[in-house]
Amino acid sequence: MAHRITGLTFLFIAAMLYCGRYITAALLSDNPSTHEWFAQTLKDIIGGGYTTWNVLALLVGIGYLIYAEMANHEQKATKESAQDTTQDTESL
Repeated sequence: MAHRITGLTFLFIAAMLYCGRYITAALLSDNPSTHEWFAQTLKDIIGGGYTTWNVLALLVGIGYLIYAEMANHEQKATKESAQDTTQDTESL
């Protein structure tokens, strides 16, 4: 369960990093007296797409979720095999 929470936290961080740039630009350019060149400069600074930190947080989050699912599947398989072994020894 802890790995899932960690993975979701990293995904949340990636989303906040992605949205934060655009929210900041919107707050800065919300002034009615903003000139068009200022708005264009903000767009140039912000750029498009993802940053390195966005991609890193996204990949770590996805990795943690995959690891949590694999560990959960392995744990269930171990429990099932232990139950099968117990049932086999009881029938003898």
